[in-house]
Amino acid sequence: MPEKKRQHYVPQFYLRNFSWDDLKPIHLCHIKTGKQITASNLATQCYEDYFYGKDLVIEETFATLEGHVSPIIKNIIATGCAPTSNTPDAHALLAFILLQYGRTKSHSEENDEQLEKLVKFIAEKEGIPPEELAALGIKYTNPTIPSLKAIAQSLPVAYDLKCKVLRNEIDINFVTSDNPVILYNQYGEDRNARSNIGLACKGLQILYPISPRRIVMLYDGAVYKIGQRRDGFARITQKTDVQQLNDLQWRNALENVYFDNRQNRSEIFRGYGTNVPKRNAERIHLVASPGVDQGDGTSAVMVTTSKVEHKSRLDLAFVRQRQTISDTERDSGQLLLRNPALSGASVAFLGGMDAGKYKASEFGRFLRDREL
Repeated sequence: MPEKKRQHYVPQFYLRNFSWDDLKPIHLCHIKTGKQITASNLATQCYEDYFYGKDLVIEETFATLEGHVSPIIKNIIATGCAPTSNTPDAHALLAFILLQYGRTKSHSEENDEQLEKLVKFIAEKEGIPPEELAALGIKYTNPTIPSLKAIAQSLPVAYDLKCKVLRNEIDINFVTSDNPVILYNQYGEDRNARSNIGLACKGLQILYPISPRRIVMLYDGAVYKIGQRRDGFARITQKTDVQQLNDLQWRNALENVYFDNRQNRSEIFRGYGTNVPKRNAERIHLVASPGVDQGDGTSAVMVTTSKVEHKSRLDLAFVRQRQTISDTERDSGQLLLRNPALSGASVAFLGGMDAGKYKASEFGRFLRDREL
């Protein structure tokens, strides 16, 4: 096999945390069939040939990032505590988690679905017959590029998120999947307008299982209290909490859910039976506004797309919600911004990058310059 042809969209070092002994096996449940495969070779999971391209630029960039973050995650598993806030390790972990969110096959398929829906909507408005629309197949050449670019540009708006490690202290383990990073928003569960899981959204929660006993949780500290204020962790002592967190993996997975050899098998049967019927049929929602007459025989239509959210009415004992969404926020079609000042600074920073004044890694210098 040519060097680096097999490109993993979920890193092997990560899946090893759900493995055991020197052969590096991993158990999995295939979502479509419900079949459980024991002791599968993790090296054959979550990859496609040249998934990021034959030029290897993205593949090698991820290899560098993984080499830096792997010992950070290893230390989190060992200590059960998050890195100190606003340190290089904390920033590297944040970047890795968000890029993991955008680099999967599931996210690539979402990008293709979004593009296809937009193109077919425009084509329908142009009068292309339905039978011709049905035959259209529209895809990106490399569908990972749009999401990775968007995440890289949006990283600064996530710097204010708090981080805790969730310690599993009960007798069933966490599971993971081929799409392991979960974006959720308990604060915005009752909102139907737009998406509530953008990186700048008020009430955002990000959940990333890093082992059968640990989850890294990033969250809006103004909205939620997680564990004790001074601790870098929160203890999970209720079975229903672990099950709810596992449920999110079942609903978010593309093809497979993964688990270790100590997992309670009844939890796998429960997770599959409970969640597979509730998985979203579509992943991208398209909304078009009523046409506005332009006075020249044409009309203008605003089209928006958003990711379909997994809303399971989370009720986690270790999460205390400091704020309740207001009627205005719930009914508004506007974005719920967590930190408008930081969001505005991020937009200005992108302008500075475009002008050649700053590199992507210099957001801190940009903020210091604004204070002068």
